[in-house]
Amino acid sequence: MKKIGLSRNFMIFWMGQFVSSFGSTMTSFAISIWMYQEQGRVLFLSLASVAIVLPKMLGGIFASPFVERFNKKWTMILTDIGAGICTFLLLLLFISNQLEIWHIYVLNIVSSLLSSIQQPTADVMISRLVEPRLYTKASGLQLVSSGMSNVLSPALAAVMLSLTGMIGIIIIDLGTLIFACFTLLFWVQLPVDAKVLKVKYSVRGYFKDIKEGFQIFVTSKILRSLLMLMAAINIFAGMTYYHLLTPMILARTNFDEGALAIVNSAMGIGGILGGIAVSLIPDFKSKLTVIFSCSLLSFLCGDILLALGNTIVIWAVGIFFSSFFLPFLNANESYLWRVSVPIDFQGRVFAFKYGIQSGMIPIGIICGGVLADFVFEPYMLKGENFFNSFLGSNNGSGMALMFFGTGILGSIVSLIGLLNRRLRKLELELNDCVEKF
Repeated sequence: MKKIGLSRNFMIFWMGQFVSSFGSTMTSFAISIWMYQEQGRVLFLSLASVAIVLPKMLGGIFASPFVERFNKKWTMILTDIGAGICTFLLLLLFISNQLEIWHIYVLNIVSSLLSSIQQPTADVMISRLVEPRLYTKASGLQLVSSGMSNVLSPALAAVMLSLTGMIGIIIIDLGTLIFACFTLLFWVQLPVDAKVLKVKYSVRGYFKDIKEGFQIFVTSKILRSLLMLMAAINIFAGMTYYHLLTPMILARTNFDEGALAIVNSAMGIGGILGGIAVSLIPDFKSKLTVIFSCSLLSFLCGDILLALGNTIVIWAVGIFFSSFFLPFLNANESYLWRVSVPIDFQGRVFAFKYGIQSGMIPIGIICGGVLADFVFEPYMLKGENFFNSFLGSNNGSGMALMFFGTGILGSIVSLIGLLNRRLRKLELELNDCVEKF
């Protein structure tokens, strides 16, 4: 099958996904502010995050054969349509002034199940549209678009909240979903997958596909080791980075939405520059060294500075450097998975990967929400401990202590991966793993 590299076809696909992600990020930003203002507790945000991540874990495991067996373009379009229906229902609830917290949980669950199919499908499409030598560059470009969404969407969402409220933001989100569907339908040309056309599906074939996808993990030591270490990192990130950043900044700035927008924009700028750097800098020889070095720097520069900071400038600097190193981590990890797994298995394996790694995030989120509300925030508000001397005793200080803790723990796990000689040997044997499949 001929691959076309970073050509016009791939760029159109990338642009459609970027625009769609932009609208979704705006809505997520605005919803997180609305929920925290309505309830004033981190636990409700945590539950909303769990409603996104937990279904993605289950969907990644049990929906993985469908990613492989069905037309990739139409899978992307139909999941976009499903996400659009969820967004439209959210709009109706806001217009009728009937939106409640449980509505958001239900909509998050449905959207997450759709995402568990769409995300690995998009990755397989990229593998079919891009030459292997350009995998890292394509990943860097994806991370640039992610960073651009994080820069522009919070700022625009903050403006739209003051001008039109949530309704205007949701309408923009619907428009971006429609744009993504049209680009896929009319302009993206995907090479024909003969396997989709020829294979008749059955219940036995469904379980056979799950078994074959799982065997990739069993037989590939480097993927299994990498998955375990990244899952541990995801637990720590889930406790703080993924959902405590917004409530911590709001709590420590007396609900200053502008301050939160600045911090989120700094996060996006770091991601953009990191993604550009990944796209321009020649590939590193040892992908594992890059992965764990950047993980270490991200925890040290990100979580630790976010914890110790008490001004917008320090928070912005910390989140900037944390985000700058993440594209290097993600692009090199993506490269290892792509070259280790044959393309005919990637749909199933990538869905498993997302499912297992995503499964660690709700563990961290639940622990983080409970610990923030019932342990660390009350503990720090008492003002009678050592940590108050450098983290303060105001609202948000408990969450700052949690960032400090995950920064230390995440750095330790990163060092374990960085100094692990067994992983270095496995990386050298990567070509043998590829040939086996």
